[in-house]
Amino acid sequence: MHFIVALKAEARPLLRHFGMARSPGADSMPIYTSARARLTISGVGEPASRAAVQAATDAGRPVAFLNVGIAGHRDLEPGSPVMIHKVTSARDGSVHYPAFPFCPPCRTDSLITVAEPELDYPESSAYDMEGSAYFAAAAAASGSELSHAVKVISDNPRHPTTALSAHAVEALVDAHLPLLDGLAVT
Repeated sequence: MHFIVALKAEARPLLRHFGMARSPGADSMPIYTSARARLTISGVGEPASRAAVQAATDAGRPVAFLNVGIAGHRDLEPGSPVMIHKVTSARDGSVHYPAFPFCPPCRTDSLITVAEPELDYPESSAYDMEGSAYFAAAAAASGSELSHAVKVISDNPRHPTTALSAHAVEALVDAHLPLLDGLAVT
């Protein structure tokens, strides 16, 4: 499993849980590895996410990708995990549908990728800033059945993004390590 995360705070629980250490080189986009998993910290935004997937792709063999991160949502409470079954780019309207050759271990939801944090949540969907480019690159590299995302809801109209800190983001991901561990063997 190769995890793609945007933020160091999203990565820290995964690095600890899977016992990953930083690989030599690749200073601009750190890659961490262990016997069970790999992880790339992409940085925020679609170009960074696309580049992380492209850098992580092993030539000649499919890689199972899992994007883990936070997302806003109009209706769901912070801390709720969702697997993504549809992602739409607010920029160009492109749509991607991950294939589930397994039973998702949590609720599934749609995701809308935006260029800036969404504060109005016009649709009952998750909102992030990387998903559309991540899914396009991961599906091109490995197929839609090996490209998935788990988003942990971090904000909604009653809990704004201004209340988020790196510590809060880390705690949101940390709370769902059993779910993520189960997906790493799927």
